[in-house]
Amino acid sequence: MKNLKEIDTNQKDRYKSDRDTLKDLMSMFKCDQSRAQEILEEGQKQGYITHEGETIEWIIHEDTEIKEESVAYLESLEKESSWCDFFTQDLIKIKKPHQKAFIETGTASGFSAKAAMRAGFSSVDTVELNKYFCEYAAKVLWEDPDHPDWKDKVTIRQGSSVDVLPVIFQENTEPFVLWLDAHWSGGPHIGENMGSYLPKELAAVAKCNVDFTDCSILIDDMNHFINDKGFLDLITILLNIIKPNGKVGLYDSPSGHTFMISQ
Repeated sequence: MKNLKEIDTNQKDRYKSDRDTLKDLMSMFKCDQSRAQEILEEGQKQGYITHEGETIEWIIHEDTEIKEESVAYLESLEKESSWCDFFTQDLIKIKKPHQKAFIETGTASGFSAKAAMRAGFSSVDTVELNKYFCEYAAKVLWEDPDHPDWKDKVTIRQGSSVDVLPVIFQENTEPFVLWLDAHWSGGPHIGENMGSYLPKELAAVAKCNVDFTDCSILIDDMNHFINDKGFLDLITILLNIIKPNGKVGLYDSPSGHTFMISQ
């Protein structure tokens, strides 16, 4: 921590520094990472924690700063269209003919949803926590002059995927591909880091008791955990609970991302 009495948790970059903050908390409280994560979340929620009689405050920055950083980040992504092109080809390879719907968590720039439409899905339902990402994605997806029909085919929902996915599952009537990318893995995203959020997200999916027999599940950013056998085993177990008939494996995208897939 830069200053033990003032921990900067501006939402625009707070998860960029979470790993460093967790290390500091582990040293400060002499605890493991799991306990440090609990302390971090408690401090972010109430704005402070108390340690050895001292109050350590979290500084919350203005919303305008979050907006500026979010828009700048997304505009930088727009200059690099390769992700959309790569992911379009990934989905064409992975998608099965009967899978008509694409359900996504973590809309970000809207490029993944755009790739899904280009890959031949008839509908896209995407969830994003950051309202500025939602606004940006709406322009990308709903104001494309070459695809005016996308506004009727793409639904953008703001909120936590844990809360919104049950609603989407209840409304959906088509076999689908579920793309999980709501976790933080870089950039000015808000929300929990991948190591803590992905298991929660999968547990929430499991509670919905959706029949995944004809559906597929894809998880982005597994390259960050490729050497973490414990985490890979945990995610595999959760996927097998959700889709008992699925075959779980890793897929290396030409984009440099590694997906975990259950088909």
